[in-house]
Amino acid sequence: MMKSILTKEAPCDEEVMRRLRNRIGKKIIVNHIRFSEPKVTEGILKEVHNFCHIRVGVYDLYFIIGKAAIRKISNKKGGVLYYNPLITKDFPQKTEKEREKIRRETFGIERYVRMLAEGKVSWAKEDFKDAKLDAESIKSTPNFIREGIEVVKPKLKGKWEKFVVKEMLEEPDCDSPEYSGHIIKSALQIMKALSKGKSFRKALSAGYNPELSAGQGGRIISIVGYFHSRGRKFFEWDKNEHN
Repeated sequence: MMKSILTKEAPCDEEVMRRLRNRIGKKIIVNHIRFSEPKVTEGILKEVHNFCHIRVGVYDLYFIIGKAAIRKISNKKGGVLYYNPLITKDFPQKTEKEREKIRRETFGIERYVRMLAEGKVSWAKEDFKDAKLDAESIKSTPNFIREGIEVVKPKLKGKWEKFVVKEMLEEPDCDSPEYSGHIIKSALQIMKALSKGKSFRKALSAGYNPELSAGQGGRIISIVGYFHSRGRKFFEWDKNEHN
């Protein structure tokens, strides 16, 4: 069984931050990528900015920013304090989309969306940071995944997770996570109603949102039609209702 992205262990977690804070004032060795090339920086760890960067001597080294990233941090005896197997030598050559996926997996999706939405770190996307509605929608991503897993076909749970990530974080509807959030929320409300045995008409009413366009409404029907066990019949019913 595929492990959910909600429970998948992230290389950069609270334990790593605690471990690094305990090393402040001591010498460390950092293997990282900077200016698109592998580098090794040795020096005294002066600062730890949680899930953002560390200061070694006069250098600020980021866990991940642009094409730069930390692969490993060790103490002077070689003991590993932090290791991220996702950071490979070809990291700078990867596409922006691939690097963003690595960033999500490095921090874990729960922390990633929280940091991105709150704009608390330097890599948070500017177009999301200043948009309150988009920020609130982004933070809903883990809950959308969690709620969907409970109602979609068991064999489609993995696809549901990927679908939500794509819609909310990679390619949001109309370039707005807010719009995508409305679509997913309505689809979930309909699927929950269908799972409770509600009639197609009542299920459709459960997901009604006057702010959505006819085109977006059609997307919702298609989403339900694909992911839910009663979806195909619901899709056909809706098609007949509107012909």
